[in-house]
Amino acid sequence: MPRGFVKFGLFVTVVVVCAVLSGCTTAAHSALRIPAARPTASAAPVAPVAVPTAIPNDPATRSDVTMSACVPTKDGQWRASGTIRNHAATDHNFHITVFFTNRASTVIGFAQASIRVGSGAKKLWQATGSAQDLAPTICVLRGVG
Repeated sequence: MPRGFVKFGLFVTVVVVCAVLSGCTTAAHSALRIPAARPTASAAPVAPVAVPTAIPNDPATRSDVTMSACVPTKDGQWRASGTIRNHAATDHNFHITVFFTNRASTVIGFAQASIRVGSGAKKLWQATGSAQDLAPTICVLRGVG
């Protein structure tokens, strides 16, 4: 085999190995990588929370509800709130369930609210409930029916 082919073959092999080892990424793409979660020794244990299991969740109804705030109250509870815009041709009772979670998505509390909104109307809603004292607390709109 000619000597030039051997050198070229070695060059191609080195380039391929380098591309594989580098993951074929550029600096712009490296920002998209998500680091793996690492357990920490300081993580507080979470007590089990009894949550509702029969939660209405209708996609058409859910699209009428937005959640714009998630804040602690002065008495140690959590309050989620937002707006309902009833696009239906009839009045509707909106049943909203919010889960309060920790950073690891473990449910640490919940709140529910039922609000009647007239056809074509807009109304503010809020749901307040207890949650374990863990930071950060995240509000998740679990279901709307």
